[in-house]
Amino acid sequence: MKRFFNRFRLCLLYCCLACILPLAAHAKPTGEIIFSPSADFFGLWSGNVQDRQDARSVFRQKLLIIELSIQKNDSYLIAVAERFVEDDLHLVIDVYLLNRKNWLIKEKNLTRGLFHEVLDAAISEKGDVVFTNRIFNRPWAPARGIYLFPNRELRQKDPQAEFLKAVEAHHVDWAPNGNVIAFDTADGIFLMDRLTLKISHIIKDGYRPVFSPDGKKLAFLTRTKPTRLSILSLTNPQNLKHIADVSPLYFTWSPDGRYIVYTLAAPNLTRKNYAVPVAGGPPERILEMYDRGVRLFEWTHAAKSGAHAVEPTNKLTTLWGKLKRQN
Repeated sequence: MKRFFNRFRLCLLYCCLACILPLAAHAKPTGEIIFSPSADFFGLWSGNVQDRQDARSVFRQKLLIIELSIQKNDSYLIAVAERFVEDDLHLVIDVYLLNRKNWLIKEKNLTRGLFHEVLDAAISEKGDVVFTNRIFNRPWAPARGIYLFPNRELRQKDPQAEFLKAVEAHHVDWAPNGNVIAFDTADGIFLMDRLTLKISHIIKDGYRPVFSPDGKKLAFLTRTKPTRLSILSLTNPQNLKHIADVSPLYFTWSPDGRYIVYTLAAPNLTRKNYAVPVAGGPPERILEMYDRGVRLFEWTHAAKSGAHAVEPTNKLTTLWGKLKRQN
């Protein structure tokens, strides 16, 4: 009888643990981030995901900061921001280079208004900067498309961009190995080899691609309504997973690849930030300690495990001349 009660108590303990442990199974993302608070549309701050105590302003811009990308485990950060040109009274959107290891170094305007309106930009771990642009009634401006600043140009007084492809692309991202570029058009999401410029059409119903930290997956949003936050395996493109029925203003991966973290609009220009487990489960609120939430945020360090991009299997290779162009 005593043995029976001992086993009963042991089973009861296991049941209690089973009820408690799932609550702690998903630890919220941690680590240092660079972010743009909803209360400060024109600045960048450095801080911690779970601790506000060390948050500090690191960069100020006169107009709105639109996009953000960080060279993981290294020095550079780029911000896409608006700028008012007083000479002819119009707005341009430029790419700014900052050194996050020495914020006293003045930011460098890489594009200098030459590309009129930069839509998005990303910096690889190797320090190469890729960006997309759009032209409005500027016959003197370069063509619309995808451009590259090789890392060697970042140190030059007047960096020169290389023209990669004439395409009406919007969002752009680097694979962790710095050899593959993801971008979107009205026709879906594409991958482009950095050296050969060979292009693969990955998925039609998708935009805003973001590589996972291991380079094996893409997070993106569906164009089909209702908008879904989804993940596509690049090793098996048939493996498509919808993880949240949301239309975020911004999203990225946690450094360990376990979460997609995103920003939703809230009343009075505030933002709410969530982390949804990639493996499944409900989203959890994060960054609640920051007043009015956070608009944009990126981690400063990648996970310590090695990252590498994987060539998609069963991919559709598209000849660029046959790709539909949107006016």
